[in-house]
Amino acid sequence: MTAARLGRVAALGMAIGCAGAPEPSGTRDYWRSGQHVHVRGPWEAITPSTDVDEVIDQLCPAVMELPRAMERDYGQEYCGAIYSLGDGIYYASMPSPPG
Repeated sequence: MTAARLGRVAALGMAIGCAGAPEPSGTRDYWRSGQHVHVRGPWEAITPSTDVDEVIDQLCPAVMELPRAMERDYGQEYCGAIYSLGDGIYYASMPSPPG
């Protein structure tokens, strides 16, 4: 994996901190609890892989299908995380709007 790709994975993993939402409910995929942000996963639109680059390559097309992603000049931004459970397989969390 190139340094640039690794940097994007790290940035995406850290971007999860921008997701703010109320406490969990049956319909929320993300929520804040004190200083922590929680997010559900894996995102069903993204196929898990042992190659993190394959997960990264799936993200843009999947995000572009989300509500408001292509709205106006810039569209709605979404945050998420790429993660592994230590089994060598990478997953993407559910997306959440920042803020």
